Amino acid sequence: MRPTHRINGEEHSVRPLRRGSNQLLDIDGVRLEASLRWTGDHEAELAVDGSLYPIHAAQDGTTLFVHLEGHTWRIETVNGFADRSAGGGADGQVRAPMPGVVIEIDVRAGDSVAENQRLALIESMKMQTEITAPLAGTVTAVHVAPGASFERGATLIELERSA
Repeated sequence: MRPTHRINGEEHSVRPLRRGSNQLLDIDGVRLEASLRWTGDHEAELAVDGSLYPIHAAQDGTTLFVHLEGHTWRIETVNGFADRSAGGGADGQVRAPMPGVVIEIDVRAGDSVAENQRLALIESMKMQTEITAPLAGTVTAVHVAPGASFERGATLIELERSA
């Protein structure tokens, strides 16, 4: 599955080519080098191919709103990154997409969940992100509690697929 995002209603392929302090991205066949430095709760400096832009960002559920140069961009994930380390996988391991802190846990061991059901709310870099079930099944373990911190890739919740 190729990572795809919907930006203002139009779908775009987004593929990371190099990760680190500066990301090299392929967006619809165009390579860009980008980095982001947060300067406040909702303010950051975005560097793209050497040019610096001040941005303001806010999140509503799984939708990110970015205000840049007088325009507001609505960004939604259609298909996530293929390694599925960014939130879960077909194996039932729901992993942290980035380091952060748990804000809310919505499930307990033994709960039945539907695919894409919200399991938890986390915060990273001043942005809140919903963690959803990658499959329908039963929660077999919850490894974190509200207030707990975690690293990228840490297993937050385990699920067993429904028969």
